[in-house]
Amino acid sequence: MPKVDKLDRLIGDYLTGRLDAAIKMRELYLRQPKYQDSLGVQVQRNNTAPQEAAYIRVESDDRLTNLKYQKEVLDTFWAIADDDTKEALTLYHKRGLNWNGVSVEMYISRKALYKINCKFKDSIRDLLSM
Repeated sequence: MPKVDKLDRLIGDYLTGRLDAAIKMRELYLRQPKYQDSLGVQVQRNNTAPQEAAYIRVESDDRLTNLKYQKEVLDTFWAIADDDTKEALTLYHKRGLNWNGVSVEMYISRKALYKINCKFKDSIRDLLSM
């Protein structure tokens, strides 16, 4: 079984759509109304409307901000990646082929695929601090 690092997992999540789903699910979770039971204790009323409170929760959530930043970085670098990089990573992450299968499918050596993969990962590693 190949060693998969955080960057590989993130690229796989991006290509399969799991990153978009994680963003949507986090937003949905944060937009749920939060009811606080005061347990009979009189508390000061919150003067924000539920819609404003949900907006504030969504905008101030660090996890959601991090997910959106990762998606933005991957969108940018995916748009400028060459066709071989796109095809190799799509075959590996979306179709689930191993690197041997990708090399046979693309008629490229494994060494060249390794260089393609490392080049793409190195270009985004510094921005994602992984």
